[in-house]
Amino acid sequence: MTAWAVLIAVVCAPAVARAAAGQRADKALWEVGVIGGGGLIPDYPAASETQTTGIGSPYLLYRGKVWRVGDDSIVSGRLAHKRDWAFDISLDGSFPADSKHNKARKGMPDLDWLGEIGPRFQYTILRAARDAKIDFELPVRSVFSVKLKDLDFRGLIAAPRIAYQHENFFATDLEFKISFGGNFGTTALANYFYRVPAGFSTPSRPLYKARGGYFGSSLNLGITRPITPKLKLYLLGVANFHYGAANDNSPLFRDKMTFGIGGAVRWSFYQSAKRAYH
Repeated sequence: MTAWAVLIAVVCAPAVARAAAGQRADKALWEVGVIGGGGLIPDYPAASETQTTGIGSPYLLYRGKVWRVGDDSIVSGRLAHKRDWAFDISLDGSFPADSKHNKARKGMPDLDWLGEIGPRFQYTILRAARDAKIDFELPVRSVFSVKLKDLDFRGLIAAPRIAYQHENFFATDLEFKISFGGNFGTTALANYFYRVPAGFSTPSRPLYKARGGYFGSSLNLGITRPITPKLKLYLLGVANFHYGAANDNSPLFRDKMTFGIGGAVRWSFYQSAKRAYH
């Protein structure tokens, strides 16, 4: 659910393609460094409460012809790639939520870390300028909850969207990407977020069985600003719109509009001399 996992999106801030396929881009093949950031995000889709989350860790970037780490997602494998379209396998994720700190879910099981893996299709609709383009993106991923040694399948999610991205805005080296699209999930995934089973129902939280379908739409804006050749600043904002969602009558569905913000600083202390291929 990357629409609301703001920090995951910041840490794996999207890289905007400068060059055509097979042409060298002005980025290192390998990078090693440290990253730290924080953000304010909804506990889950359509939650009325938010959490402040921070993360700091070493990081590794690898921009290979097929496998990539830390560019568009946590890990991705480009199965096919041409100038105006690409098909890859990618891995992503989102943060957990503690039910005792959420009024709607109080007394219910916590929401665990979520991992996502699956294919993604991307097609460039228009190249608006030398460093800008408009893409259609369609990721379809399996979702798993992760807790210690347990790994449980939670359903599927599809998130078609239109994205405009520019790598060198007004020749300032500022990169930004703005995207808008919908999120659609299976019944299993909807039940993970919105189902109220018999053991957890209360007078104010009646039994509810969720159904698959439309979860909502999201508007994402990401900005990358180089401070030095090895130091970058990332900012991200997300607006989520849950009007008309399939489970808007669930007692766990609270707000039809939610927001998230995040920021991070990344310092690269090693960059390979060998350059990456787009």
